[in-house]
Amino acid sequence: MYRDLILAAPGLAEPDLARFFKDASIGAPAAPERVETPRPGVTVARDAFGVPHVTGATRGDVFVGAGWVTAEDRLFLADALRNMGRGRFTQFAGDLRDVLGAVGFDRTYAAVAGYSEEELELQINQGIERNPVLGQTVLDDATAFVAGVNAYIAEARADPTKAKLPAEYGLLHIPLQDWKLTDVVACTISFTTVIGFGNGGGGEHLNALLLGALEQRFGEKRGRLLWTDLRSAEDPEAPVSTRRRFLYPGGSARQVDPAAVALLDPGSFAAAHPVAITGGATATATPVPRGMSNWLAVTGRKAAGGAPILVGGPQVGYFAPEVLLEVALDGGGVNVRGALVAGTPYVVLGHTPDYAFTATAGGSDLADVRVERLCTPPGGAADSGTLYRGECRSLSRRVDTWTSGTATVTATIERTVHGPVLGRAMVDGQPVVVAVERSSFNREVESAGAFVQLNDDLATTPAAFRDVMASVNSTLNWLYVNRTDVAYFHSGLYPVRAEGVDPDLPSWGTG
Repeated sequence: MYRDLILAAPGLAEPDLARFFKDASIGAPAAPERVETPRPGVTVARDAFGVPHVTGATRGDVFVGAGWVTAEDRLFLADALRNMGRGRFTQFAGDLRDVLGAVGFDRTYAAVAGYSEEELELQINQGIERNPVLGQTVLDDATAFVAGVNAYIAEARADPTKAKLPAEYGLLHIPLQDWKLTDVVACTISFTTVIGFGNGGGGEHLNALLLGALEQRFGEKRGRLLWTDLRSAEDPEAPVSTRRRFLYPGGSARQVDPAAVALLDPGSFAAAHPVAITGGATATATPVPRGMSNWLAVTGRKAAGGAPILVGGPQVGYFAPEVLLEVALDGGGVNVRGALVAGTPYVVLGHTPDYAFTATAGGSDLADVRVERLCTPPGGAADSGTLYRGECRSLSRRVDTWTSGTATVTATIERTVHGPVLGRAMVDGQPVVVAVERSSFNREVESAGAFVQLNDDLATTPAAFRDVMASVNSTLNWLYVNRTDVAYFHSGLYPVRAEGVDPDLPSWGTG
């Protein structure tokens, strides 16, 4: 429907809109196509488009229903996401790992996250500690959601026809495991960090390599001019979400201290290869068309009806089933309809009775590359540590091994005090480690409190929306409309960089 809009314009008339937009009411349809009761207090009524309208007697009932419909509509995809969010997509995909691009996802996970199961559990505990007001609500909602997923799984297993289980489990001989809280964390990590819709920055070492190559070929002055022209920063011709300027501490106009910049020796960088595969068959992945998210708002002054209009077109890949799932949730204070990410409980793009909200990827810089000098810690192997604040600290190293069909996969996760190791290099002939420090590292679930408030219809003014979305640590462009106003907010937990640091080039991580 929505994709055909571009073919209908110009000349689109109001009576035509029903051809491109379906009714988006939150309440249960008057004449549902199908009604289910996962447990007493929970009703799922599906409309003519198959959208589940979950009604609950309590808040817990609503999220049990959200978990149930997620399993009913996206169980296999959510299963893939919970494995991707642990860096184990190759284990899940088996010998289809190349077709599904699983190797690339696991390598990305190791490079930007590499969390252990214990660290996923730590995210839950720290999320409650850091948000004492909403943390417990998030935990309760997620617990109910997991219970709903498991209730559907139990019913599907008990069905002798196996009609309620996705066919992929039997065809690919993949065992179906029950869900737990850390699976919700893993699905969140998949979407925001591995697939990367909430990530931005962290490529300063690549900028340095380009600068070095240009200066080596064209000379220092001309090479620097070419690099300044080629780098993606403050391009006056670039399309932007807002033309309004705002002060961002640490922008490229700041005074740079050359001593704070760690330029890698040309040709010296050797990227880490944290995931290795031995044995097994290979296959060619099918190219997937690329797209870009979009949104549009029209102010009430220019809209025919006198009220603002929002149209959101988030693009999260062209495949079916989609990673997003449309639901309506009503009861226990929750009153929202829109899209949730498979495996997670909250609507992240949608509307309440009082406002609508959508997003595009922000791409702003919340990760920095640190260059750290190698050293030998007391009693440790040579060059197995990095220098930080005058102390030689050992690199942390974890090796995980699993099978992927007929192949064996080994993941080696290395970290410094700042974060995952990207590789090794030389600076002025001396060996260094290149690592990435990300502000949202091991904190992905801490944005959940914002969506509690959005789903509860609490952001009824632009100011309230701003305050709610300020707790989202992912880099995203948010668009909001209510009955009278249009608002834009750019979310993210952005670092306040030290004086003298060049935001476009690697900085020393010696403390």
